[in-house]
Amino acid sequence: NCGFVVRMWRIGTEMILMVFDYYWRYFGRTDTNNLLKSTFLVH
Repeated sequence: NCGFVVRMWRIGTEMILMVFDYYWRYFGRTDTNNLLKSTFLVH
């Protein structure tokens, strides 16, 4: 079902944005860059 995929994609994107915004405020900008690099390296 195409609509289901789109809905899941939107929910996933919103969750990622929320988590990113949380980390951005919690760790600050420089730490967030390091966190993103380490996260992408792990995954």
